[in-house]
Amino acid sequence: MEAAEDWERSERRRAIHANHGFTSAQVLSGNIGYLRIAEFMEPQASLETATAAMRFVASTRALIFDLRGNPGGYAGIPEYLATYLFAEGPPVLLSTFEYRPEKAAPDKTYTLAAVMGARRAGTPAFVLVDHQTASAAEWFAYTLQAFQKARVVGESSAGGAHSNEYFDLDEGLRLSVSTGVPVSAATGTNWEGTGVVPNIACDPGRAIEVAIQASTGGVTGPDPDGRPQPDGHAQ
Repeated sequence: MEAAEDWERSERRRAIHANHGFTSAQVLSGNIGYLRIAEFMEPQASLETATAAMRFVASTRALIFDLRGNPGGYAGIPEYLATYLFAEGPPVLLSTFEYRPEKAAPDKTYTLAAVMGARRAGTPAFVLVDHQTASAAEWFAYTLQAFQKARVVGESSAGGAHSNEYFDLDEGLRLSVSTGVPVSAATGTNWEGTGVVPNIACDPGRAIEVAIQASTGGVTGPDPDGRPQPDGHAQ
């Protein structure tokens, strides 16, 4: 118990130091909202920051979620942010987490009944990823892509779909073990091993530039046969 409490205190300090994972919120030239999310942190503590970030970009004409280098983290905030891009209405089933046999039942993830502030359904949205984007960050990118709420820009992500549970060890340590498999309600599968394949493939270092260009119609999505376009340029 003491080890778990020490770990939780450490996590709270780390989250505060990291602004709960939201390291940048800007309005770029052309009235494009930009949010840099370095990690998805504990949702109850992060909710106020996430809401403030979305309110800051509430009047922008397009949205960029920069998840390059984001290793994932906690569930909760990804679902909350994703909900902003869905229209109001009954909750939408996003994915089902199927667990090891001894766990009673799968967990179903839905859009939330409400968010604080204006929803952004229909707003052009882009999620930037690279090979270090993993876990919960990949869930966010994959889900918005699968439901056609955002286009993914960059390179294929890490390919870590399985969810983890933490187990307490001695010396204040915790062990993270993969215990669940997400199944997208839109595709019937997930990104394990393959990563999230971008709609617009480009050098991750150019992803912001390419997303801005795409938001003005300068870069299209995949070819009709579904292949991502190379380097972010229309063919």
